[in-house]
Amino acid sequence: MSTENKVILGEPFIRQHYIIFDQENNRIGLAPVIKTYIEDIYNKSWINYIINWLIAIFILGMITICCYRNFVKLYKKIKNLWNNRNFKTDVIEI
Repeated sequence: MSTENKVILGEPFIRQHYIIFDQENNRIGLAPVIKTYIEDIYNKSWINYIINWLIAIFILGMITICCYRNFVKLYKKIKNLWNNRNFKTDVIEI
């Protein structure tokens, strides 16, 4: 999509090709984008999975560190409410 919220027809096709302008001969050419060998190996390797897991663990750790105090306060409030609850027993007569 463009900045004016208009659709460009053929955009997925154009993204996968280089556009070559030959101004001397008034021609336009297309060449497919070729992934490099190193990118292909990296995307299929176990290193990529390890890096993704480490990023996920880091983000979860940061969220835990930032929210730890609030979780402790909430836990203490719930624990106090649970310990101070009043049991009302109903008397059942037979």
